[in-house]
Amino acid sequence: MTIKHVKIEQAYSDDRGFLTPLIDEDKFKVKNVVYISSKVGVIRGNHYHKKESYWEYCTKGKFIYFEKDIKNPNSELVFAIVHEGEMVYSPAGIAHAIVTLEDTNIICIASRSRKKEAYEADLVKVKII
Repeated sequence: MTIKHVKIEQAYSDDRGFLTPLIDEDKFKVKNVVYISSKVGVIRGNHYHKKESYWEYCTKGKFIYFEKDIKNPNSELVFAIVHEGEMVYSPAGIAHAIVTLEDTNIICIASRSRKKEAYEADLVKVKII
C-alpha cells in the first residue's frame, strides 16, 4: 500500500503574492472543509470512514500520517511525514491516524458532510497506533 502524499507547488506568483491550487480533480467532490489546530504530540484519528475520503493539507508544523488496510490481516502499517505545504489523502475504508511533531494546523477537505449524525454513522474507531 502506498500513501498518496504530495508537495503542493505554487502555480503562479507575482509581486502581489501567489496562487496555489490544492485540489484540481474532477472526481473529488468537496462537501466539507475543516480547520484543525493541534499541539505537539497530539494523536488524532485511529479510525476509518466507510464512505468519506479526504485530503489533509498542512498549513503549519508537521505530522506523521499512518495508514493501514485493516481488511487485509497481512497489511503493514505505513507512514509518511507531512510537512507544511504538503497534503496527504485518506481514502474511504483505510484506517488512519496522525501524530503531530510540532504545533500543527491542518485543513481537512472532505468528500462528505461532517454534520454530527452523518459523520458518526460513517466513522469506525480502530486503534492502529
